Amino acid sequence: MSQESPITPEAEDAIVNLLVQGFSSVEVAEELGWSDSQVRKIRRKAVEDGRLVVDAMAGVDTSAVAKAYDSGDPIREISKKFKLRVGLIYRCLQIEGVEIRKYNTTWDAVRKRQFDEAEAMYRAGMLIHEIVAEVGISQVTIHNELRRRGVPFRRPRDKG
Repeated sequence: MSQESPITPEAEDAIVNLLVQGFSSVEVAEELGWSDSQVRKIRRKAVEDGRLVVDAMAGVDTSAVAKAYDSGDPIREISKKFKLRVGLIYRCLQIEGVEIRKYNTTWDAVRKRQFDEAEAMYRAGMLIHEIVAEVGISQVTIHNELRRRGVPFRRPRDKG
């Protein structure tokens, strides 16, 4: 059961201490008997006060990220591989002094081939959500491209 009384400065220090040691807000709340929302509130206050430094780059191997990028890996794959947000990938590249790739027109051919496949699958009777899983393009993008190409859409299912 979580405590509902105001958090004393001593309790606040104990919370910050556990957060500094790397425990999550949920773990701290369970350990000390406070609600998760109270612990998160203290965490935000401690970050603002400078008592708790939250560094999203902690433990990130920036050189490995840069090496993957230099080898031509797409940003989405790097994001999945290193479990990083796109913004952090670009920060890693900036730290390592890597020049950002410019848009490559050869990707247009790859994208066109994907759309051609998607169109062929749709005309063969596959559902758009099945095509999404197959070609890796979003449902909205496939739908818009099929419309742009003048592909007649099948009648929507009756909602009966």
